[in-house]
Amino acid sequence: MAHFKFDFVSFLAGFVAATILWLLVWRLRANWSQIRDALRKQSSSLRKKNLLDVETYLKQGSYRRAQKQHLAAALFPLEEILIPPLVIAPPAAPDSNGNLNDESMLEQVLPYLPDWPELGSEYGYLTRPLSEIAAQHADLALIGRPGVGKTTTLADLAISIVQKKIEDSRLLESFPIFLHVLDLSPILLGNEDAALALVNAVTAKTAVTLQKQATTAVRVSLQEGRALLLLDGLDELPPTDLPAYTKYIQNLKSQFPNLQIIAACSDVYLDGLLGLGFTPIAVASWTQLQVRQFVTRWGQIWKELIHPQITKELDVPQPDPLAMENWITTEGSFYTPFEWTELVWGAYAGDLSGNQPQRAIAAHLKRVSPDKSLEPLFGALASEMYSSGKASLSFDQAEDLLTRFSGKHSGEARDEISAAHAELEADLSEEKGKKNVSDQLRKGTKVVVQTPGEKLLLKAIEQGLIAEYGENQVAFTFQLMAAYLAASFNTAEITSINPQWSYSLSIAQFCACDGKSRPAILNFLNQDNDPLRTNLSRAGRILVSTPPNSELRIQIMRHLIGEISREQLPFGTRARMMTACAISNDPSVALLFRQWLNAPSANLRRLAALGSGLLRDPKSVGELSNLLGDADFHVHSSAALALTAIPGDGAANSVSLALSQGVETIRRAVAEALAVQPGSTGREILKEAVTMEDLLIRRAAVFGLAMLRNSWAHDLLSKVAVEDGQWVVRNAAAQTIEQHQQPDPHIPVPKLPFWESPWLITFAGKHGEGVSPDEPPLKLLFLALNSGTPEDRAMALEYLELFGSEDVRNEIRNLLSLKEEEVSEKALQSLWCLSTGSSN
Repeated sequence: MAHFKFDFVSFLAGFVAATILWLLVWRLRANWSQIRDALRKQSSSLRKKNLLDVETYLKQGSYRRAQKQHLAAALFPLEEILIPPLVIAPPAAPDSNGNLNDESMLEQVLPYLPDWPELGSEYGYLTRPLSEIAAQHADLALIGRPGVGKTTTLADLAISIVQKKIEDSRLLESFPIFLHVLDLSPILLGNEDAALALVNAVTAKTAVTLQKQATTAVRVSLQEGRALLLLDGLDELPPTDLPAYTKYIQNLKSQFPNLQIIAACSDVYLDGLLGLGFTPIAVASWTQLQVRQFVTRWGQIWKELIHPQITKELDVPQPDPLAMENWITTEGSFYTPFEWTELVWGAYAGDLSGNQPQRAIAAHLKRVSPDKSLEPLFGALASEMYSSGKASLSFDQAEDLLTRFSGKHSGEARDEISAAHAELEADLSEEKGKKNVSDQLRKGTKVVVQTPGEKLLLKAIEQGLIAEYGENQVAFTFQLMAAYLAASFNTAEITSINPQWSYSLSIAQFCACDGKSRPAILNFLNQDNDPLRTNLSRAGRILVSTPPNSELRIQIMRHLIGEISREQLPFGTRARMMTACAISNDPSVALLFRQWLNAPSANLRRLAALGSGLLRDPKSVGELSNLLGDADFHVHSSAALALTAIPGDGAANSVSLALSQGVETIRRAVAEALAVQPGSTGREILKEAVTMEDLLIRRAAVFGLAMLRNSWAHDLLSKVAVEDGQWVVRNAAAQTIEQHQQPDPHIPVPKLPFWESPWLITFAGKHGEGVSPDEPPLKLLFLALNSGTPEDRAMALEYLELFGSEDVRNEIRNLLSLKEEEVSEKALQSLWCLSTGSSN
């Protein structure tokens, strides 16, 4: 105590500090809830910012992947060569209360053929960007034959979302997940956590340091309903593999009902996807205008980027663009974008040995692998995958097969293969130190001796012939390329064709290039009672590959023509057969159609008119002009539609005469056809038409503008609704504006479960029945089908498409014999959905 000294200043300072501290604590306790909320908000904001950064990173990954999803990815990104893809909107469906929309003239004249989109595409019938069709959050099955551009269409949507090039606000804020179905681990498909397979597929392509954050970002987007799954490759799977993925999609939708899925699917088999509420949407075929645009764009890019590189090594002249355009004019118009790319690429590269798609594919393979012994090796691999019913193999399996196949060759082929191996050895040694994805997955950093099969496989991956997917799976990048290789390997015979697997049908199509009448193909020509004539329709797809005047072509054509002439068949079936003949690139078909323009049958004249327009046949203009005076509504409307599609002054004069002097239905049909016609010529005519003195012309032009839901058409209609001197014209414009303010009836919406349908609940109440989610309402739907109003029938068909029993098919078939074409054609469409979309 002797050394104790009381320091009043220190005591006072401590007392003040303690007092302030306790005051702060007291104040903090009083406002603790507010402070805690503020900290949480700050933490949440920081978390969202981090997730947003990761989400942006993942979106860029989808963007980079999308840029590579095309045949010429080795030359330039997709955006540089892309012809904006279009899809065909489905017919207007009744709303949830069963109310039907007024049909346009085009809808009454043109049949809806999702499995044969060439007819509607050439006329511009309801062709829209996929972003418009996806705007109402419906799940979509993007269908089409191999090579038509399903993957490119998905890629274009992913690019448009990432670059914010679309107008729909919901899609702009969505999180696109662009994956191939083979990226999903088969082991995880049945997991209780349906998101796990999806998350793993996404994070497998991200940096290790970001995988945890990427997992969170994907799961959050699923929970918030912002995720948009763009699923590629379902069309490549064999029918036996589809059920597992269909079940997975069902579980995924069950756990995340707000997840929108757009999947690339086959047009021959969908394994129950339509029963899950998916709407089939056909990818539109390229029109003649789009083909010309593609050739022009390719020529420009080739001149700027590729030709200068070639001339450094070889003195190769630049192909004449005019000669290319003339060549396109003389070629058949009905190839897929894949086939046109191969043909144009081969023409500019100077290695095209013929003007058929199979020749162009052969040139492509030689271009990327000059040694011709590699083609039979990968042909054997493609054939083995088909025989075993596999869409992919593990890297080890493919490597082993290629090694064994290469060992089976002898003589000259073996020498060529040895030379190829030596070349591959040299190529790989030059790239020593570069690590391939497969090397990283399989070998790590170990130094190993590569087998011949592995060398071949790595080279094929580098060249884009083979693609790598999740779980170390490999598959051919392009199904048509694989089909060509398999068909070339199996030149002797194909013993059977799986009509539900597009790969099998494509192999048959390439095998038919020699024109031999193989029993497996001829089986498609056997008579059956299917109102859709599905087997003959498959043969119609094969027809385009058969050589002119070959026995196989003659047999298929004879059967198609016989069914077109059969009056008892539904019009939609006959239209499918007509389209098959038209796109066969056979010059005799145009002559046949011209003869049918004078046939006694009104439906045959109608088919011939649509076919002549599809072929853009200038020699048919005279007969088509005469048909403008036909008494049958469908015939004279079809003739008017065909004339708008045919180039030349003769057709243009007839169209002008029909618009100025025809009966009202013809005027309206011409105006609607001009509105949707590919290119801008038709719309320029309508702009002028709304200012003409004849009020009937102005009114018809208004109906044409009604087909267009864009800003300039809306502005023009608004002006007409106020300024036109005739009430009938103003009223038509005002009604059109009012319709445009409502949702587009051609844009699919998610279908309500039948037990929540206001229409079905009301219909059941009228008949003293109830609706239970535990029991399919087939009795009520059959009642509506057989004794209901047109609205009831339309709604009943919408829901019957979800149930694939034989009783359902039989009830729908009964409608095909009705005289009302609108009902019978809707019934035929429902039968197509059942035959294509139902599971086995």
